[in-house]
Amino acid sequence: MKHEIGSWPNSYICCPTLDLTYDNFRLRPLCWNDRLEIRQWRNAQIPILRQRVELTPAQQDEYFQLIVANQMRTQCPPQILLGLDYTGDFVAYGGLVHISWLDRHAEMSFLTDPRYCNSEDHRRLLTTFVKLLSQLALSELGLHRLFTETYSYRTEHIEMLESMGFCKEGVLREHVVINGEYVDSILHGLILE
Repeated sequence: MKHEIGSWPNSYICCPTLDLTYDNFRLRPLCWNDRLEIRQWRNAQIPILRQRVELTPAQQDEYFQLIVANQMRTQCPPQILLGLDYTGDFVAYGGLVHISWLDRHAEMSFLTDPRYCNSEDHRRLLTTFVKLLSQLALSELGLHRLFTETYSYRTEHIEMLESMGFCKEGVLREHVVINGEYVDSILHGLILE
């Protein structure tokens, strides 16, 4: 079943008016057309993702059709994926994944357009994303805690998380293989207040 633009859900049932802004940024539900850029971004940044092989256009279409669209129509979805726009341009995406509605926590995911991976742009996008996502998670969804998993070689990203209040909570030693070498995963958590 292919989704035409007109049949794509406007938002998530659990947060139907989701549209948060800060300065020239806007956090919004993913659109059908976002899938094309997201696939390119993910394929270009495989070493920082759990993804291990490049996504094909057909795989991305299927994921959006069968997973994302259906979860948008669910009262308590296991993930809420969002786009971050800056002055109308789609610059990053992420959201809440592995949501536990019972325990009121979720893992935060975040990925920028590769053009914005330099330290200054990445910091600005990540800081804004965390600000808006935390607001959504606490005020709209009633979540209590966010957590992240970051590969240890991403030292600048880890420093950014910690500067925003994420506390280092653990290390999964030699948890993944990246480019033939074992890499630690660093776990961080943020209590929402």
